[in-house]
Amino acid sequence: MSDENKKSPFTSRFDRAEFGKRIRKARKGQDFTQKELAEMTWKNREGSYISNFETDRNATTLDGAVEIANALGVSLD
Repeated sequence: MSDENKKSPFTSRFDRAEFGKRIRKARKGQDFTQKELAEMTWKNREGSYISNFETDRNATTLDGAVEIANALGVSLD
């Protein structure tokens, strides 16, 4: 079996675009602005940071995704 056909049991695919849609829906459902959510998760962040997650414009970090998911009560998968 070639290396590219081997799958690690610990490997999963994180769909950033789908996550962005889910957090946008959750944020709006809880009546938070992007700025409010940014302030809930990180100090000194602007709403544009949340916008980048929601629209998958920039690569997201796992830490950032976890912080947003925790703040909104949604899962990463």
